[in-house]
Amino acid sequence: MVITAHFIDAEWVLHKWILSFTPIANHKGDGIGKLIETCLIDWGIERLFTITMDNASANKVAITYVKKKLPNWSVNSMVLNGLYMHVRCLAHIINLIVQDGLAEVNHSIASIRNAVKYVRSSPARLQKFKTCVDREKISYGGLMVLDVPTRWNSTYLMLHKVVVFEKAFDRMKEDDGHYANWFVEDEGEKKREGPPSDDDWGNARWLVNFLSIFYYVTLKFSSSLDVTSNDYLNEMAKVLIHLKSLATSSDDLLRKMAEKMEQKFAKYGGESFDQVNMLLFVANVLDPRCKLEFVTFCFSSMYESRKVKELKSNIKELLMKLYNSYIGGSDVRSSGGVCFGDIHDGGGGGGSGGASSSIMSIDLFSSFKMMKQNSNDDISSKNDVEKYLTDANESTNNAHFDILTWWKLNGHRYLILSQIAKDVLAIPMSTVASESAFSIGGRVLDPFRSSLTHKTVESLICTQNWLRSTLLGERIIQPTQEETEFYEVIEAGNMLLLYFDMLFWLFHS
Repeated sequence: MVITAHFIDAEWVLHKWILSFTPIANHKGDGIGKLIETCLIDWGIERLFTITMDNASANKVAITYVKKKLPNWSVNSMVLNGLYMHVRCLAHIINLIVQDGLAEVNHSIASIRNAVKYVRSSPARLQKFKTCVDREKISYGGLMVLDVPTRWNSTYLMLHKVVVFEKAFDRMKEDDGHYANWFVEDEGEKKREGPPSDDDWGNARWLVNFLSIFYYVTLKFSSSLDVTSNDYLNEMAKVLIHLKSLATSSDDLLRKMAEKMEQKFAKYGGESFDQVNMLLFVANVLDPRCKLEFVTFCFSSMYESRKVKELKSNIKELLMKLYNSYIGGSDVRSSGGVCFGDIHDGGGGGGSGGASSSIMSIDLFSSFKMMKQNSNDDISSKNDVEKYLTDANESTNNAHFDILTWWKLNGHRYLILSQIAKDVLAIPMSTVASESAFSIGGRVLDPFRSSLTHKTVESLICTQNWLRSTLLGERIIQPTQEETEFYEVIEAGNMLLLYFDMLFWLFHS
């Protein structure tokens, strides 16, 4: 099991560190939870914000176990009592949604997959296929790839490459007698599907267009060195709008496929995202280009106004709860109040002399200063959330906008909210960062080093990850006092004096 920590440092740089790479005895929830607990104890981590895992029931049990143990360590070990600790892996959810839809066109995909498998099964067949490609005068940058049936994104890449070669496969039927006969043979206990028909190629072409949005969303959220949580609503809203529009298509197959995928989307996201971790909407609000206005705009394109108002209210309420949690108070306004002393008017007795004295003692500048102070107090009584939401949004025209740089430059204006942003924006949207460690593990534990202990493997993988981390590369090592004096002597041009000092020290030591 791999445990990866994602965090944003004091310089607003996002980091990903592998903390643990250990074997697991079983995949039961308590076993997973105990490994997470052990990792946190070993690293001295006493405060946990979120855990990104897939939707397996064992993972839910593991998170329940962690939430039960953390309060024993410290009072503030979890934010909002761990209510929003579980973040579901978005890549896993999209995989389930797409696989449901692909079941409707499984025959077409299997036919094309078998055709690709035939061509790539031997060098001789591949050479014949290249000859067919040349004779059909098909320009190409590379040949097609064979997919992994359980990974829809690899199926998308296969279809994306292979549709270009439709005419070459048709020529294979004419020029290669073994090609057609290969599909007549049985594969296991059932007949091998294919060769692909014109309908299969037609299905493949619209599938490529249909799946492209899911592929690029998955690709975006699989990044581990870029902030992705602030794009959740934007990208998932595109997916839902895409499915809703296709669910009204005149094409029966396309409509049926979109309806099945929309039902699966509702299962994991809820009818109105009510099963989604609300922190991901907060991440959208903490994007200075979006804030609450963009969140409201996205929801309004999908739901009725009453539901939009409810969602907007819930998101702002959660942001305020986070704010109160981070400052440790229950009422932000009362904690930011200002007290004034008693005001004594200084008035004396009656008579013209007293009145004249009173008039002469009026200080308009002091009155003006007090008015300005009262005005400033009204402004300062606003908390970070109110100030941030009422400030103008950043322009959406900047294609190279860096949200972490913005918070680095503007965080001093929202001291508490910037601390929330550091935690929320560091939330990983998928478990790809952890899963990629297994690919590294396969290169470390190869057939020539198969006897390494799990501790040695963990040390190699973690050390490699840490050395490649930007944190170590950017660490500034402060010189010692002796080194500082040495550099000062060099800068002053006193190399000769330094040389005699060293000779003196050598002769008398």
